[in-house]
Amino acid sequence: GERGRAVANRAAQRVREGQSLSSSLGETKLVPDLAIDMIQVGEESGALAAMLSSVADFFEEEVNAKLTTLISIVEPLVLVIMGCVIAFILIALYLPLFSFA
Repeated sequence: GERGRAVANRAAQRVREGQSLSSSLGETKLVPDLAIDMIQVGEESGALAAMLSSVADFFEEEVNAKLTTLISIVEPLVLVIMGCVIAFILIALYLPLFSFA
């Protein structure tokens, strides 16, 4: 949101003033510690671009794993809810037929 943008802008300003990217991001508390450690290693080894790519891949895999877990939980719940809706519609349609008998 707006707060995150302001914090990121402050971190960018610190980098322009000569601080390292890892320390600037570390002060924001927006980036996980693991990512900051990986960025610091990339800065020290001179392979920052490759390390940023590795960070992105790692967290993308983590998000995909969490999404898969969430879908496996939500899918049966949606099926049960749809079953209840269909059962309600069927009862609403057939109940008047049986009440005339």
